[in-house]
Amino acid sequence: MCKDLNPNVGNGTYISYADKYYNETYSFKYLDQRYALSRDSESNLLNKIEILDLVPSKIFTYKFEITNLSRVENNVSFGFENDTTIDKTKLKDFEVRCGIISSTGGIDFTSWYDFSAGVSYEGFTITPANLKVEGHTAAYGGGTLEVGRLDVWLEVRQKSESTLTLSHFNLPNFRLTLSLDTD
Repeated sequence: MCKDLNPNVGNGTYISYADKYYNETYSFKYLDQRYALSRDSESNLLNKIEILDLVPSKIFTYKFEITNLSRVENNVSFGFENDTTIDKTKLKDFEVRCGIISSTGGIDFTSWYDFSAGVSYEGFTITPANLKVEGHTAAYGGGTLEVGRLDVWLEVRQKSESTLTLSHFNLPNFRLTLSLDTD
């Protein structure tokens, strides 16, 4: 999430934020800002992802900047829902993976996951197990407040062997869930 909430700033372009934990070397277009609640709700349902100018093997990358404003570490889960509003027969031509950004700016990717093996699609979680965003810590000695930060990439591509011809395609609904360990 970006720090600047003024809708007149940026005009849809990527807005840098003050609480970065690595130096970003890529340019992203700013799409939306959401606040996840302590319990799952429609606020956790992110904007529908529409892919334009499809060609096989072209990778579409979406970056999520997660800021944890609580003092407690949160579990993070990204997943696609079982969406009834999309054409599920086309999902067999797409795959997705998740990348976690380290403090050095390196990215650790999951394997590529198929959306569907055919016409059936059930929805799935894409994040690696035990993904967490740290809680914020109070400022020490007059220093600045340290917030919990985690940046995640979602990458989607049309499979290289696909013969599907589309100018655009909507992916299933995508949900970000933050939760706490209650043990």
